[in-house]
Formats: sequence, structure tokens, C-alpha cells
Amino acid sequence: MGSLDGCNVLDYGGGEEEVLARMLREQGVRADCWDPVYGHNTLESAPYHRIICCEAAEHFARPGNEFRRMKNLLRSGGLIYVVTRLSDTIDQPLTWWYINDSTHLVFYSCRSWEYIADSFGFTLLRCDSKSQILLQG
Repeated sequence: MGSLDGCNVLDYGGGEEEVLARMLREQGVRADCWDPVYGHNTLESAPYHRIICCEAAEHFARPGNEFRRMKNLLRSGGLIYVVTRLSDTIDQPLTWWYINDSTHLVFYSCRSWEYIADSFGFTLLRCDSKSQILLQG
């Protein structure tokens, strides 16, 4: 993701404690947290150079709405870094531990990230088939 010097960063789906946004602010980075489940909707620094969505994309009830929102919050050429388990290397999906979490609503593969990139005007820079995705807007 490169240096965050001079960047506005959004922790998308940052959870109740806003841990990542707080840690970034402590390091001098302008960082906001967006998580409507916990009432975090501070978007003071929009548009953002970087959006980090760590272990949140699998909880999206309406993924299209979320990716559209991310696109609208991202500066042109900005980066979105997503961490979510991918199904590409799963031999037995029905016994996969990730599918047994009732709060996980959506499951992704690298092919689905290609579709998301094409559908929402991103460039897919990385999909490692385990858990890391990097999109450019």
C-alpha cells in the first residue's frame, strides 16, 4: 500500500473500537472510521487516498452498495486494501470454518474480485487467493 504520509485513510467496517483508525491517528495519519453497525460514520477527510477494509467485506448484506460507496469515497487513483478469506483454495467448502460463522454473509474468490473490479470501475492490482486484495480506483 505504500507510505501513508500525507494520506487520508478510511477504515471501512472498523468495528466497535475503531482500533485501526485510532492506531493510524496515533502515528499522525489522518484516519476516519466507517462502521454503521457501531455508529461510526465520520467521513471528515473524504475523499480518501486509501481505504482499508479488514475482515469486514464478508459481513456486507448488500455488497454492491458497499463497493459503490467505497468508489465514491476514494480519490481518483486511490487504493482499497481488502482482507477477507477467499474460497479459491478450499477443497471442501461445506466444512470450511469461515462458512460456519453466521455473521459471514458473502464469500469471495479471485474471480469474484475481477467481477467487482470490472463492475465498479476499479483495477484489480492483487488477489493472492488466500485473503489479500488490492484495488485501485
